[in-house]
Amino acid sequence: MSLLFFFEVLFQKMSSRICELLVKHGVLTSELHQQILDQHKNTNLPIISCIIKFGGINEVELVNFISKEYRLPVIDLEKITVDKDLIRVIPHNLAIKHNVIPVSVEGNVLTLVMLDPSNIVALNDIKFMTGCDIRVALVTEAQFKARLDALYEVEVSYEDLFKAAQDGDSVEVLRQEEESLQDIEKGSEDAPVVKLVNALLA
Repeated sequence: MSLLFFFEVLFQKMSSRICELLVKHGVLTSELHQQILDQHKNTNLPIISCIIKFGGINEVELVNFISKEYRLPVIDLEKITVDKDLIRVIPHNLAIKHNVIPVSVEGNVLTLVMLDPSNIVALNDIKFMTGCDIRVALVTEAQFKARLDALYEVEVSYEDLFKAAQDGDSVEVLRQEEESLQDIEKGSEDAPVVKLVNALLA
């Protein structure tokens, strides 16, 4: 067994704890459990999304089940105001990777909403990055996705800026005699590459 294969199997087992609990309580069959794991591996969808999509259980039932098993609160994100400064604590790509949203911080305790509290890798990663103790709350998948998009929509889309910078159609060549110095300065400020550099500096 290669080291890479070992870690893939280990991570899959760690990620499938929720599935194992559902099988244990008779909510999922062993066949559905394996199908969900296969879909999780092949599609890279979060394990919770795969359970909802292929396991025949709706998200409200699932979040209530997880809440009972892990003794964690379920919160309504629509009733919570999240400080935009707090969003900077966890970058967008990490929030997507681990399916987490920071909602509050008190002293050295950071509260996250998560879809899968059995994801020890995510918890350790965020604890190491922030230096905070982590408190977890649960939320439905639909609320999580909607709030994640809303909270991080103010961030610069670097992919769009790179695409714009590489798009030859967006570059217009003018004759020198038709451009004033002020026009050149204004145009350079609006250039995608300049926007990208400014965004990276910010």
